Amino acid sequence: MSTDQKSNIFNQKGLEYNLATNTKWICQISFTDIFPDIRGELKLNLSSFRIPEMALGATETAYFTKKLSLPTRVLAPELQEITFEYLLSSNFHQYILLYRWMLRITSEMQRNSNFTEIGNPAKFRIPINIFLISEFKKPILKITYHDAWIQKIGEISFDYKNTTDDPILNSFTVKYSHFSIDTLEDVGGADGHQ
Repeated sequence: MSTDQKSNIFNQKGLEYNLATNTKWICQISFTDIFPDIRGELKLNLSSFRIPEMALGATETAYFTKKLSLPTRVLAPELQEITFEYLLSSNFHQYILLYRWMLRITSEMQRNSNFTEIGNPAKFRIPINIFLISEFKKPILKITYHDAWIQKIGEISFDYKNTTDDPILNSFTVKYSHFSIDTLEDVGGADGHQ
């Protein structure tokens, strides 16, 4: 290793050496293309979600008497679906919007059974953005799930015997074509500098 390579390794920002922690995640969905009467984005405080497992495809080939496994050009998650669990607001507006999204898709499907033949299928498949918020309350990471459409909304259980004021959690599952991850500019000292 040359001296220049060593100096580049040791001159990295402190952020790259900090440990990742479970911190605040915000889900942002823009419904303006689906519902023109809605302004702004739906924002959800996520209580849990999992970034899907990734796998690189492989193909077997023979080299003399040995079998070799070579990577293919396919990089895709095992399942192109993800479930988000979020904190429900007291007026249930997040649940209502997710339900309206589901109803909009089903009404279009009833008019045309082939989803790809809908006049503009892109407007029912929208990007979902997830932001990691640092301890300095600044977004530092953005995950975008492209061409997402809602598949399932989780149940909400009400129980008169439950006398606690615990927040109500709900979940929803979306299908998507692919996802991308972007680091955002560190404008608020996420690396320890102001």
